Amino acid sequence: MQVQMEDGGSGSVSRTEKIVMNFNEMVEIATSLQEICDIYTNVVQVNINHIVNGNFYEDGEAKEIMDMHREILEKTLELRDNYGTAATVVYHTLEEMIKKDEELQKILEISG
Repeated sequence: MQVQMEDGGSGSVSRTEKIVMNFNEMVEIATSLQEICDIYTNVVQVNINHIVNGNFYEDGEAKEIMDMHREILEKTLELRDNYGTAATVVYHTLEEMIKKDEELQKILEISG
């Protein structure tokens, strides 16, 4: 199913821009984003926690570098949040598409 949306815009340019969205592709995108998020949660985060909480380097000249390494690894987990947010946005868009489709179906049933 493809959905085509048109927006005449409110600027001085009088043109119609079209956005064509394939529902099935959006489902695949949302699923992929969620799978990536799950990998970060179930694999990457577990391994980062294991590395960060390990005491393999307790003291020495590189202690400051090792502390920065911890920060870098923890910063990596922000990617999980970004993928999760992206998945949520795509799922929300899909929900809105379904709602609009149901509304249009009701209108067509009434008028037809």
